[in-house]
Amino acid sequence: MNLFAQHKIVTIKKNTEIKELLSTGKKINTKYGVFFLGNKRKDERIKFAVLIKKSVGKAVWRNYCKRIIREYIRNKTDNFLENRQVIFLYTYDGKINYKLLEEEFDKKLALL
Repeated sequence: MNLFAQHKIVTIKKNTEIKELLSTGKKINTKYGVFFLGNKRKDERIKFAVLIKKSVGKAVWRNYCKRIIREYIRNKTDNFLENRQVIFLYTYDGKINYKLLEEEFDKKLALL
């Protein structure tokens, strides 16, 4: 079962699409990383990707961070309706939890 099916969110899988969005997308810096927002899609679906470097931690921790960020996207799809393509580059090196991440992202994305 696709976890994003009910929210019309699709993951970005093509490397060329990711590179293009990283070079041309609008950047929003947060405490936890950088959002890259693009709006080239006419489709009703939101395309999303989470990128995490190996220097952040071991695989278990990186997957935990990805799950938290994906959960935020599922809950706050209204924040991304104008920007149909979203990449989040996670760079934070400390402990995180969902509430702190949600407060930070809501504060930064409200400025759009």
